[in-house]
Order: sequence, then C-alpha cells, then structure tokens
Amino acid sequence: MLIQLHGFSHPRDLFRDGHFVDRFRRIWLYVASIVFRSTEAYANYMHEPSAADALRSEPLLSITPKQKGMLGPDRARQSIQTQLLARGLSEVPSSDTPLTKPKFYVPQLYGDISVDESTWAAASTHELCAATRKSGNHVCRADVCNKGKVGRCGFCRLGFWHWVSGTSKKGERTAVRAHGLPLQGRWDGVGPPPVSAVPPFRGAPLLETHHPFHIKMNPAIYLGPRCNHDLGVLLRMLLQYRPDSSAILHPAIAPPVPLRPGCPTTPHSSVTLTDAEIDAMTDTLLEDLDASEYYCSTYAT
Repeated sequence: MLIQLHGFSHPRDLFRDGHFVDRFRRIWLYVASIVFRSTEAYANYMHEPSAADALRSEPLLSITPKQKGMLGPDRARQSIQTQLLARGLSEVPSSDTPLTKPKFYVPQLYGDISVDESTWAAASTHELCAATRKSGNHVCRADVCNKGKVGRCGFCRLGFWHWVSGTSKKGERTAVRAHGLPLQGRWDGVGPPPVSAVPPFRGAPLLETHHPFHIKMNPAIYLGPRCNHDLGVLLRMLLQYRPDSSAILHPAIAPPVPLRPGCPTTPHSSVTLTDAEIDAMTDTLLEDLDASEYYCSTYAT
C-alpha cells in the first residue's frame, strides 16, 4: 500500500512530508478492515444489526482442553467472558442451536446484486463463524509449531505467545513468555491506534482479540476462493524508542480520524522526529520491505 498508492523517492519522504500522522491512522484502519482476530470485530465492522444478531446465535469459539491446559483456568475463563461481552450476551448461547456448516464452494448469494445489505451481512457472519470454527482456532502441533529456537522452548513458532511480567528463578522481576495471544479490546478511536511494542509482532496493529488462538482471518479469503492459506498482512507500523526514556514513539499521537461518516474529530497535533529516529525507522522499513518482498514472491510461487 505504501509503495503502490503513496509512492516515495526515498523512505525519508514518508516522515518529512507532514502527512505521516494521518497516513499512519489510515493504514491502521485499512488493516483493520481486511484482517480480523475475532468474528465479533467483523460483525461490528458490518454496521448492520443483522450481523450482530447472526453472531449472537452462533456458538462461541471454544477453548480446547489442550488450550485450557496451556492458558490456565483464569485466562480460559476470561476468553469466554470477553467473547460474551463483545457480543452483548450475558450467558453462553444454547448448544441446541444447529451449527452452521462451512461450504466448500462460493455461494451464489455473494454475487447476487439483488441481495440487500442486511441479508448479506447476516449470511457472511454465519459463514465466517463456521469457517473459523473449522480452521481458525489454532491448535499447536509439536511437528509444526515446536521448531526453531522459540519452538524448542515449548512455545508456538507461529507467534501464538506473548511476553508478560514474571519472576525469575532468582526471584527477580523479568519478562517471560505466555502461551496464546494477549486479549485486546475494540479500539474506540480515541488516542493513538493500538500497536504492539514487543515481539513477536512488534509494530503490528493490535486488532480486537477475544480468543488467544484466533488466527488472522481474511474475510475475502474465507468468503471468496475458500483457500486455507494464511495471507497475513506483512505491514508493520514503525516504532522507535526515545533514547532518554522508556516511552515508545510513534507519530500517531494526534486525535483520530472519523471511523465512519459523521464521527467527530479535532485538528491533529504536530510531531517532531529527530534525525536519529528517522534514520532508525527508515532502516527498519527498508529491512522489512526486503524481507517481505522475498517472503511474498517465494510464498506466492
């Protein structure tokens, strides 16, 4: 998106043209419109009451016994509660409701121009719930996930883990890995867009997440060609640490752009970056572009 739509003669242009704050926010919103970490976020994105109604009739994304053992009872219970809260429910939906089955073909409904928005939103929500239950709840397998340096430590090499504060064997405060993704609430549009500041996804947009093992879901893939390849967005937001503090710098500190027509907003504030910070972010961007280009071309062929 940066290369094809915004264009630049040098990456420094991205930070010096005075539009980086607005561009940062637009990119975050763009990512959040095509990639989802929860079906609740998708139903909300539809802005159709029928999507929320369809979601409330679907079962929650389950926590498997293995996942519960990895998460512990408290985090497993929290995942159920956050799904209920995001759906506007007070209790787990009845298990007597027939499950929507995933289709292995593209229904004609999606190409029918006579279908109204309400019907389309409800049908797509049901379909995404079914697809997510079948292939969107990541279950770590030893032969796939436990490879490499991180895998040999017992954590998923595909990134289903995160850092938490803990205590070392010496009784000192330290950072330790925890299984699964951290849960993330829905961004309300106030303040900077939430962005991960720690590995394994440092710089990635923090999307609404209610289940620690929900994959990056691309509705265009699930509703279109029915391909199970994870076409993850490779874009990473550029971060840099201020050398004189522990604060994380990213230039999206201005008030938000409207999330939809009619939402209020206020003028953006200015951001000043030092040459050293621009150099560091430029170097990171060039490295990421090189790695992403290689990954995309190899994966696609």
